Amino acid sequence: MKKVFTVKNIAAMGIFGALAAILYCVPGLQFSLWFAPSFLKIHLDEIPLLIGSFAYGPYVGLGALLIKTIIKIPFDLNNMCIGVLADFMYGIALLVPASFIYDKFRTLKGALLAILIGILSSLIVSAFVGLYTIFPLYEIVYGDFVLKAFQAFDNSITSLKDIKISFEFLLPFNAFKLGIVSISTFVVYKPLRKLIELIATKRKEETKKDD
Repeated sequence: MKKVFTVKNIAAMGIFGALAAILYCVPGLQFSLWFAPSFLKIHLDEIPLLIGSFAYGPYVGLGALLIKTIIKIPFDLNNMCIGVLADFMYGIALLVPASFIYDKFRTLKGALLAILIGILSSLIVSAFVGLYTIFPLYEIVYGDFVLKAFQAFDNSITSLKDIKISFEFLLPFNAFKLGIVSISTFVVYKPLRKLIELIATKRKEETKKDD
């Protein structure tokens, strides 16, 4: 744990966590899609989390995710922090496989593989956790408001646990969102690749010295 919670890593967690929170919380940096209810919004906060994970390792990425989640809590109190819970779970599903794979294969192809596996993991988790956990929680708070929002697009949906919600809305929505995130991450990653690798090399050298 001493190797994880170094001054440098804690500072990196704070910086990338704050950047992610800004991308999530600032008005105008989120938007809806035409084929889904307006409460499903695209946000790009995973980009600094992925970059932080690639540069400083998986634990820094997860620490940044936790910091972002804590910062978001006051903005989601009206929703009983259900949105915070969902975003945290989906973030873990993306970051854990992506960051650990890239930590083993530190190449451009490794980054591509890491992000693709992370996207697949996040899509699976969001489809099933959203359907059977998050939306039922929203139903407790908002009654049939969420169900009616989906029925406005497909009136054959009769329950928030209807599997059609996943295939018609959650999977396409999250695939679109994660596609934007992955492309944006690569746009940022390529010019920063040498810097990221330099940081990673120094991190490993420091770890070996501690051993």
